[in-house]
Amino acid sequence: MHAGNVFINSRTKEINNALKNNDSNINELICGVGDLFSSPYKREIIADSETIQALWDLLFNVLDQSDDNNTKFDAISTMCDIYIYQSNIGLSLSLNKIKQWREDLQTTTSSEILDCIDDILSM
Repeated sequence: MHAGNVFINSRTKEINNALKNNDSNINELICGVGDLFSSPYKREIIADSETIQALWDLLFNVLDQSDDNNTKFDAISTMCDIYIYQSNIGLSLSLNKIKQWREDLQTTTSSEILDCIDDILSM
């Protein structure tokens, strides 16, 4: 098991619990894990593909289920960083859910969040 898996899996559980319990600490948790992916030049393996996919799926759930625009923005910003990272290392993450979400909610979401989504979809 890759060392990053332990941290990401632990943080994924914490973010999931924070989402379920509407915990205000969720933004700090998301940003903490997002720091791993923040460099667009990162090419070393952080964690295995299943762990990164689970994090990606959870962050989409945060984007979809949270009522707080700051939380949504933190989630989609981290997803953008993860998407850049995955393209650098040859991983493939599905954009189907995010494309559908963009089509369905384009008029009810902040322009900053839509800009991040559009950035991901244009890569």
